[in-house]
Amino acid sequence: MKDLKRFKLILSFLPTSERLEVMTHQEDGGDTLTILLALAGSVEILECIIQSVPASTLSNILIIENKDGNTALHEAARNGHVKTVKCIVDSVPETDRFRLLCIQNKYGNTAINCAAYKGDVETVECMLVSVSASDAYKLLTIADVNGNTVVNHAAYYGYANIVRCIASLVPSKNFYKLLTMQNKGGNTALHSVATRGHPETVNHMLKSLSPAGLYKLLLIQNGNGDTALHEAARYGHTSAIRIMLGCLPNVLVYKSLLMPNKSGNTALHEAAGKKGCAEMVRYIVDSLHTVDLLRLLMKQNDFDETALHCAVNNSHRKILECIVSRVKAADLYKLLAIQDKNGDTPLHCVAYSDYCDPLRSLLNSLSLQQRLQLLNIKNFREGFTPVVLAKSRRNSKVISCFEKILEQRETRPAKIKLC
Repeated sequence: MKDLKRFKLILSFLPTSERLEVMTHQEDGGDTLTILLALAGSVEILECIIQSVPASTLSNILIIENKDGNTALHEAARNGHVKTVKCIVDSVPETDRFRLLCIQNKYGNTAINCAAYKGDVETVECMLVSVSASDAYKLLTIADVNGNTVVNHAAYYGYANIVRCIASLVPSKNFYKLLTMQNKGGNTALHSVATRGHPETVNHMLKSLSPAGLYKLLLIQNGNGDTALHEAARYGHTSAIRIMLGCLPNVLVYKSLLMPNKSGNTALHEAAGKKGCAEMVRYIVDSLHTVDLLRLLMKQNDFDETALHCAVNNSHRKILECIVSRVKAADLYKLLAIQDKNGDTPLHCVAYSDYCDPLRSLLNSLSLQQRLQLLNIKNFREGFTPVVLAKSRRNSKVISCFEKILEQRETRPAKIKLC
């Protein structure tokens, strides 16, 4: 309070021309007095300055940028000084307010972007409600240098309150448009949230969407051809997948999952791939009718690999068991006979390793005749069957399992349990 009184006293002794000179003077970093006060959140002194400056020149003072391109509003917003933000936006006429809120710093961030990046919903709301609904929407479409909007930031960091705030302030039609905007990597806000999970944020994003609108959103591909489903599947965010697919009718669930990325992988390929998520695979296979599931499982990527190839290559036993439990023996035989670009079937993939657990999952439900037929398939590269391939790599455990099958040629029991 003493500082405020002292400051008022100093201002009172300054002529108007000198007062404006003090307000517009910039230090080496480009900061003005108002920028420094906003940075510190000194709202009382800032109010004193605002009241002492003619209204006709106030806007010109507040739009001054430092070397980072930040105005006083940027500094107040990015440091969470909501009272200071309110003081600034309330002091500017509505015609100038929108122009002030549109200013982007050297990173392309508006003051609203800065607040959203920090997850400060109160500050974001304070700025958005200070302008008309149409202007608020325009502000939300402004992207930073990477093409990310406020919604992208909120989605990526899981700021559910900010997403909910925005959804409540703009019409549903405009909110949907915000969700379809893509950054420089081609990612929408739904891609952003899918890479991190954040189920509560996903819920708020999709709450107002129709199934048809959501389906169109799920078809949007980024620079790698990935949809939001690919991203969620790759990183094992089952809750996000559950929410997204749970809002769609069965026919659209299948069509969404069938979408390939630039490598030809479906979301199921990604879920069964390197990181592997059995819970995710289980949810996907349980979401589909038998016919649609088989079609999805037979879908091959650019290397002609199925999701089954991916699961075997990465030794995901639980994923294999999950798939096998949902597929009829006749259909499983068809899947196991599919060859990739090298001519390798899933059994060849097993033969490359010395890990025979996948064999138990894959073969126990098949007849001896089906097993023998699969073991006689030759790949393209060496012309090797799975048995010959396992022997060439001296994988003793796999060889032992294969030989037990071959030893049963004469006796031909209906089924043989592998050790």
